[in-house]
Amino acid sequence: MKKHLLLFSILFCSLLGYSQTFTDNYITYDVVNSTSVVISDYDANGGTVVNIPATVSYNGTTYNVTSIGNSAFLSNSLTNVTIPSSVTSIGNNAFRNNNLVSVTIPDSVISIGVASFAYNSLMINVQLSNNLTSIPTDAFSFNDLQSLVIPENVTSIGELAFVSNGITSLVIGNNVISIGNSAFRDNNISNLVIPSSVNNIGDSAFLFNPLSNVYSENGVPPIIITSSINDTFAFNRSTIHLHIPPGTTGAYVTNSGALWTGFAPVTEDALSTSNFELENDIKIISMENSIKILSSNQIQLENYSLFNLSGQEISKGVESEIPTISFSKGVYILVLNFDKGSVTKKVLIK
Repeated sequence: MKKHLLLFSILFCSLLGYSQTFTDNYITYDVVNSTSVVISDYDANGGTVVNIPATVSYNGTTYNVTSIGNSAFLSNSLTNVTIPSSVTSIGNNAFRNNNLVSVTIPDSVISIGVASFAYNSLMINVQLSNNLTSIPTDAFSFNDLQSLVIPENVTSIGELAFVSNGITSLVIGNNVISIGNSAFRDNNISNLVIPSSVNNIGDSAFLFNPLSNVYSENGVPPIIITSSINDTFAFNRSTIHLHIPPGTTGAYVTNSGALWTGFAPVTEDALSTSNFELENDIKIISMENSIKILSSNQIQLENYSLFNLSGQEISKGVESEIPTISFSKGVYILVLNFDKGSVTKKVLIK
């Protein structure tokens, strides 16, 4: 039956005037229809730097390169890849086991596959598509990521998605609902902000991180795992300061069945969208030689930390105006701690 289907497919493609599979510049393409192709394979003789074209021509027909198939570039020692904005999906294991140090996933991409960028050397300039709605299992496991921003459209982070990296600076988008088992296990996260949208965090999700502060912004405690073996946060939570919204100590800690036990200390000073719209009360202004932090009279800035995209802290203090004349131009991560919560922002130094 499969042979008959294959022969029919080849005959059908032939009648339409295009081949089912062809190779151009070491990249193998499978024809999807009369206008689109998917990348199915790569010949390593093409080198370690790959610029994927947006279009490719064969037998007089020009096709749009719309997908990168499963295992298309698996284990080819790639050091650099350029993905065009024509691509909408990246398959399972597509770039697994290479030597990529940076990658930009364009906003045209709406889905990435399991382990699609696992086992590389990704460190900086890892830019995720703003149109991703989920990050699947193992997607960026075993890399060298140091700084990470999860886009706002992402609602779920799969298990093992970022396990065994070097993340020190993590910004989780405000629409993430679930964080899978071991998603961020074995990183270098010390200050963690969990948005109010999150309602489920899997076992070992943040295990083996040097956590010192955990901010949970949800007025209803997310479901977590409390265990001596695969605890969501740590084998021993007594060295982690838990910050929760006002009036939620019972739900988080003291009520029967409460899961967020063992943290020390526990304070009701985290942002809760139902109690305090901290985001609406602050404004960040990037000027030529400084960053100004403006806030209402209702909140007090306690301190700030400024990180580069490698996760390195380059400045900290308590002032509401941060001098930037000595810093390189580019995007930075600004963590602001107020008396009523913590906010993390991306800022551009001009």
